[in-house]
Amino acid sequence: MANSHGNICEYIEVCGFFNAATQARMTEMDDLIHLYCHGGDDLECARKRFLLAIKRPPPDGMLPNGQMLRA
Repeated sequence: MANSHGNICEYIEVCGFFNAATQARMTEMDDLIHLYCHGGDDLECARKRFLLAIKRPPPDGMLPNGQMLRA
């Protein structure tokens, strides 16, 4: 959920993915957090696109790259 200017995503405080990944200390998600949540690249977050298009938060299991975590 990063923007192209390298800033922290404006939705980070309410993001189910970010909160779950950081609370569980899921180090395997660090690259996704860097790329999308902390603005390490110009990639556009699928979670952010979902939120803006559907006007409701995406499922917590949706990753920033659009893939879904398996239950």
